[in-house]
Amino acid sequence: MDSPREVFLRLVNGVCDGPYDELAELYAEQTHVSHPFHPLSPPPLLSRAELHEHFTGAPRSPAP
Repeated sequence: MDSPREVFLRLVNGVCDGPYDELAELYAEQTHVSHPFHPLSPPPLLSRAELHEHFTGAPRSPAP
């Protein structure tokens, strides 16, 4: 089992360098991840599946 520090470092390094398809596994199955400074105020991500889509899905274009 990884220490909290090791999990955090895997997350930070993964966000910067990948592999993105493994990042969601660092979170609990049910979670609550919000991005309070995002200009479009997206809804929070509430599951590992939503996080996986967030990390691996196609980038979204901003609304016109």
